[in-house]
Amino acid sequence: MAGHRDDYTICVKPIINCGAGAVDLRVTCICWSGSAGNRGGRMQAGGMELQITEQLSLRPFRPADRHNLTAAINDWSVTRWLSSVPHPYRIDHADAYLARPEHKLCESAMQDASATLALAICVFDDLVGGLSLVPSARRQGAREFGFWLARPAWGQRIMPAAVQTVIEAVRRHAPETEFVASANHDNLRSQRLIVSLGFVQDGQEEIGSAPLQRPVTIDCFHLPVAQLPQP
Repeated sequence: MAGHRDDYTICVKPIINCGAGAVDLRVTCICWSGSAGNRGGRMQAGGMELQITEQLSLRPFRPADRHNLTAAINDWSVTRWLSSVPHPYRIDHADAYLARPEHKLCESAMQDASATLALAICVFDDLVGGLSLVPSARRQGAREFGFWLARPAWGQRIMPAAVQTVIEAVRRHAPETEFVASANHDNLRSQRLIVSLGFVQDGQEEIGSAPLQRPVTIDCFHLPVAQLPQP
């Protein structure tokens, strides 16, 4: 599995106002410091938080995320790769998602392989992406990753750090956990991310895509227990 770099900089660029209702997700540069061993969980008002750096964290989604969520997911370059998300993505879609029960059960879902874990990826506590774990339908007992990131945050190593942090957090409770992930066959960016984290391709499937309104082929991957990094 790819090792961690101890120091680098994450620069998240501002969203350009692209029309009525656009939400500014402007943030400043993030200076990464410390090693993977310093990443840990803490409790804050409203639930669990996994602090990755001083500025980058994972936390439960909140109702106040509704506008940032709508703006990010309504970007076609994000939505087109998500199998079950409607397009256009409206504020009522965001409200319905944020009302789901998994957002109140993050701490227990971190340890329960049969539960759905949903976490907001945040920079300075502002939502820039989402990450989930659900029980795998392909591999019994495995947990399947899903993730998305607002376009201005692409290419800044935010998602690899977020996924790795969750893997390590889950492993603290269940060291033998196996993880799976998938990406559209033509989504090369996500495939490169998955492979860079040590996942191995193990097949293809055809699923329905809500935004594309047609079947799509996905490449499937798993992360063997043997390839999980030692804590």
